[in-house]
Amino acid sequence: MRKVKNESVQEPDPSSGMRRFAVGCDYSGRWMVCDALAQVGGIFRSKTAAMKFALAESGGNIDQVLCLPDSQRLSMDLFFAPTFPVLCRKLRAA
Repeated sequence: MRKVKNESVQEPDPSSGMRRFAVGCDYSGRWMVCDALAQVGGIFRSKTAAMKFALAESGGNIDQVLCLPDSQRLSMDLFFAPTFPVLCRKLRAA
């Protein structure tokens, strides 16, 4: 697992309804955790491991973790995409 830190971003406002972490599979079947703040993330062998990581990083706050439906896939590009927070809001609204 790779952990990336970026100190120049701020926590999302809890009242915004945005979730900080997205958990889902990539097109190769690997489980991923993407962080809306681009501070942490990783690739995992199982959904359980990915969820455990996301929950630990969110301080146990399940409201900060979005588990994507099986019909949607994550991409490594999201780790570095400035539009990831927008994606989180769209997924939450769907």
